[in-house]
Amino acid sequence: METAVASTGQFDGIDPVIKEALTLCEAASEGSDERYRCASGIYNAIANFLINGAYKLSVATTDPIALCARQPEAYKEPCYGNMNSALYWAADDTLSRALPEVVRIEAAHRKAALNYIVGLAMTDLLAGNYTVATLAHDCRTLPSDLQDTCMFGAVSGLIEHGPPSVEYEAAFALCREDVWTGE
Repeated sequence: METAVASTGQFDGIDPVIKEALTLCEAASEGSDERYRCASGIYNAIANFLINGAYKLSVATTDPIALCARQPEAYKEPCYGNMNSALYWAADDTLSRALPEVVRIEAAHRKAALNYIVGLAMTDLLAGNYTVATLAHDCRTLPSDLQDTCMFGAVSGLIEHGPPSVEYEAAFALCREDVWTGE
């Protein structure tokens, strides 16, 4: 993987590595759910490499969405979903900066990608670095067909990232906020 230098804004040399890893997933998986989870791990690792600068990969010179767009159809959704951390990091951990990139994802995978990235942003809400009012504003800047997905992603993210045994409390509190009923 040492040849995977992101010099052109793309993932130079990483496609053969991904293809080999996906072949292993196909051989080791029983059914589409296992294959999806295995592929998710591949793309999640690549996102981590981008964030950490491993293998000479860099978010500054690489477009995570371009990588996902050229994956086989069966692997686009796990790619878009699991490259969310690289996309979020490239947007300075700011959902409002990441959302325009999500909107440009092909329609068939846009909602899944949005769900993932908004869910990730809920780690900032839980840490007190993001407010419900800002979340509501960010969701409302999206095209109308994506606004409910944004809210669903927030609730899912709060449940996924919330404290064990009480993770639902933040999701319920989010839904009770008056900011959602005004518009």
